[in-house]
Amino acid sequence: MIRKIEILRILHERGVPAVVIGGVALRIHGSPRVTHDLDVAIRSEDVAAVIDLMYASGYYCARASTPTALRMLLTPSAAKEWVEASKSGSMTFVHFDAPLAAADMPFSRIDINTEIDFIFALSIPVPRLRENAKEIMFENFPVFVASPADLLALKKKRPDKSPADEADIAFLQRLIAEKP
Repeated sequence: MIRKIEILRILHERGVPAVVIGGVALRIHGSPRVTHDLDVAIRSEDVAAVIDLMYASGYYCARASTPTALRMLLTPSAAKEWVEASKSGSMTFVHFDAPLAAADMPFSRIDINTEIDFIFALSIPVPRLRENAKEIMFENFPVFVASPADLLALKKKRPDKSPADEADIAFLQRLIAEKP
């Protein structure tokens, strides 16, 4: 299985600007939040390249869930068509060790630790996120992590804030207030 950090390395090598946002970014900034997925901001013009990379790496795009399963898109072309038609602004990928033969995957077969979400419709453009990001060298390549101020702005813009989002907002506000 290709690790999440390897996906970030490949994106970097291919010149796809990517910025880590969400729970992992919060953890890097010192939040106690626990998360299993990796949220990555990308530009909309990079969506097709990201889809191709993910499928080549054994990841499949999820398009919906049923009460018992996650409905996967079996090909890169199906994923591209769905992204274009749905106008969702994000894509969720999950890794599988073998090629999928059926679209509906029971939740028991899904390893949530492999989930990577790519968000490309954000209130802050990716170039600005990257300009303000904290750069961390990881395994000889840079990983860009959204700044606390940008994470706060993104969280505040969410229309469907969960209790976890509210806790994240409070953490980020304290973090920003404590900076000299």
